Amino acid sequence: MDHNAVAGYIRQNGEACAIFGSDGTMPRREAHYRALYKSWLAKQDQIFSTDTSVRLHALLLANGT
Repeated sequence: MDHNAVAGYIRQNGEACAIFGSDGTMPRREAHYRALYKSWLAKQDQIFSTDTSVRLHALLLANGT
């Protein structure tokens, strides 16, 4: 498994015989955020309610960080 590439490989006789997931051409973080923004903007998916989002932001910012 290659966490950074978001990919998994099956090796046989020392060679990769199958690859699953990303081909590694796009960095992991970028792939994650592109998919996230696509679900928010194109599909209008809502991960949490507005109230939950406001509460999470208040907790994160409570210590001035």
